[in-house]
Amino acid sequence: MTERVIAATSGGIATLLIANPPVNALSREVRADLLAAIEAAEADPAVMAIVLAADGRTWSTGIDLRDHDRPQEAPTLADLCDGVAGCLKPVVAALSGAVLGGGLELALAARARVAAPDTRLGLPEVAFGLSPGGGATQRLPRLVGAGAALTMLLSGQAVTAERAAALGLVDAVADNPLAGALARARDLALGMAPAGRPTPTDGVQEGRAFLAAIDAARSIPRAPEPSAPGRIIDCVEASLLLPAHEGFAYERVVYEELRASAVSAALRHVLRAERRLPIHPDLAGIEIVPRRTVAVAGEGALAADLACDLLGRGLRVTLFDADTEVLTRTIGLVALAYEREEAQGRRTATARREEWTRLDGATEARDLDGIDIILDLSELAGRNARTRMADFGRVAAEGAILATAATGPDLDAAISVSGRPRAVVGLRPAGPASDRLFELAASPITDREILAATLALLRGAGRRVVRTGLTDGSLGERLTGALRFAADRLLEEGATPYAIDAAMMADGWSVGPYAALDRQGLIADLEWRARLETEDEHPLGNAGIGLALLELGRGGISTGAGYYRYDATGVGRPDPDVLAVLVQQRGEAARPLPEATIRARLMAALANEGARLIVEGAARRPSDIDLVMIAGHGLPRWGGGPMQVADRAGLLSVRNQLRTLAQGGDERFWRPAPIWDEMIRIGKRFDDLNGA
Repeated sequence: MTERVIAATSGGIATLLIANPPVNALSREVRADLLAAIEAAEADPAVMAIVLAADGRTWSTGIDLRDHDRPQEAPTLADLCDGVAGCLKPVVAALSGAVLGGGLELALAARARVAAPDTRLGLPEVAFGLSPGGGATQRLPRLVGAGAALTMLLSGQAVTAERAAALGLVDAVADNPLAGALARARDLALGMAPAGRPTPTDGVQEGRAFLAAIDAARSIPRAPEPSAPGRIIDCVEASLLLPAHEGFAYERVVYEELRASAVSAALRHVLRAERRLPIHPDLAGIEIVPRRTVAVAGEGALAADLACDLLGRGLRVTLFDADTEVLTRTIGLVALAYEREEAQGRRTATARREEWTRLDGATEARDLDGIDIILDLSELAGRNARTRMADFGRVAAEGAILATAATGPDLDAAISVSGRPRAVVGLRPAGPASDRLFELAASPITDREILAATLALLRGAGRRVVRTGLTDGSLGERLTGALRFAADRLLEEGATPYAIDAAMMADGWSVGPYAALDRQGLIADLEWRARLETEDEHPLGNAGIGLALLELGRGGISTGAGYYRYDATGVGRPDPDVLAVLVQQRGEAARPLPEATIRARLMAALANEGARLIVEGAARRPSDIDLVMIAGHGLPRWGGGPMQVADRAGLLSVRNQLRTLAQGGDERFWRPAPIWDEMIRIGKRFDDLNGA
């Protein structure tokens, strides 16, 4: 055997050790070696039983995510699991650490399982639009019953070893699972019957209860996409209704159908994009200077939640706002967050009291004297960035991190007046839909230790970070600016704001472009446009209807009316007055446009702006653009984001669509970024620029 599978025989028991660090992925080579080792042990008359174990702390996380992008090579995961299940000699799995996906499917194929107390077992395939492909939908319900199996399969969440034992998923929990598995294998080989597993009340022997669990799972409302949950339920049902060999065959057909679907491809793309975020080769090996004090300027849940998480990391936190009333409200939100977490068991009363002693408030910059980290997340950071950062730069400690929510020219100004240009970074949420994904903008002169320390700080506080270069606005601002421009052009062609929003929400968006504008406030949109415009250049075009609505006192949801009219509860409804303004603007009544046209136009605009950001060096990877729009602006995760959509549609097709739009007007906006032609010429997709 190769070093990927280490085989040893002692006392009639063959131990096969998977050795494929770091997570013992079941690659084609590992599958082949393991199947060959099982067949050799089965054929060896000196072997009476087999124990499967793994080197290191992780049993196995299954097959690599990228392996789902193409058909599995033989032996497939299903072939391996069938080989284990069909072995004429008892096979026992010794489990520890993560037993996930195909790793759990392999363990399920064994006759018995012994787990270490730290073991976590799960089937996460549903999260990337797949069903299991190694027999889990057939073996798991036979083992633990339909209800428990569906809970694991449809949630994708892992269970503890203790819970797995209670379900009957593992036969025993032992501090030394290998020793326990060897003893169990010897007993099975000698025909000794170990203690029985719990008998599920909705197992395959209890057909009525089994089908009731199926019906209960189907009755839970779910979005039509992704389709994996419904197909997984079908597979579990098949484990009861079909002969075993047909049930396994049915699962494999379902897996292949889902694997080839656009939805699953998009979900896998997004998961890989998230896994890339913490990888920063240019910052490897940098020693981070310890920092213990942090000031958070801002108001509302964003500042309060971040303060709570930083306090939980042992830092001393000062909340800052020049307005005492605003500061008091934010401190109150911190208190509420603590009460909520204590009630949920996520924080103890003792921890709350200790952490509360490390929380301060300040209303003047001089109160921040000697602070190690200043995070200015206030909306004022944009308009007053020059004054605020000059003040913060004077009082912060030597070597401090100075972060500001300012973007574009305002961030440039903040860097120039800080007195510490190498210490200033741009930091803001990637969009209104999330406070967990941040954009971190750095200039070419930003100190690498400052960058590494900021990333470590945010990661420790449970945030993910998209790194960017300096540009005219954040990635989110640039992308939504292009989106609004394209949407406004659709209005000029005859569409209504409500038709545009409906088309995008039907495509899975959490909020349409015009409802999002109302939430943001129409004045903020005009300020963003004005900030970029010069006397000779208007990159986002005429403000048009937005300006007309503002002149009528319709500023968005905060004023009770914008593109929509809002009732006292904040529910918005289409407003005929807005349609009348539109008629005045364009001189004709609304003219319906096909939903497909609306979607294609807006996604092309987003993809072209994303391509520009890549060319400018503002975006490091196309997948970062997709994450900003999904996590920050409510595009559906299963859609993959604008760059993945462009890859799926074909770059040539999207490029030609952009050229056609450019010929129809707004040539500078619709003109394809140069990277389109280059990528088409060399036969690449945007995904090829993402790296591993």
